[in-house]
Amino acid sequence: MPEIKVLQCLALGQPYIDSAWVGGGAKKKAERKKAEQEEPKKGRRKSDNATKAEELLKRDLMSVAEIADETGLSENRVHEIKRELKEKGELHE
Repeated sequence: MPEIKVLQCLALGQPYIDSAWVGGGAKKKAERKKAEQEEPKKGRRKSDNATKAEELLKRDLMSVAEIADETGLSENRVHEIKRELKEKGELHE
């Protein structure tokens, strides 16, 4: 039987903060992972700035801060793109 966990803080006058299903999480996570492998997320189309950042990262001639300034992306987004490229095997360090 499924259970629900409810988060509350009565001391702050918050009788309800959040809730979540409890149990069966590992099974559902495995099902989601399998589904993602069979049909990858479509996601949104890459922006021109993200594509430019990828190209600059692959050339490895500029720092993350310089690429962020050049493309108008945040440094965090450039780091995220860099991590994605490493995961795909398109960037080596």
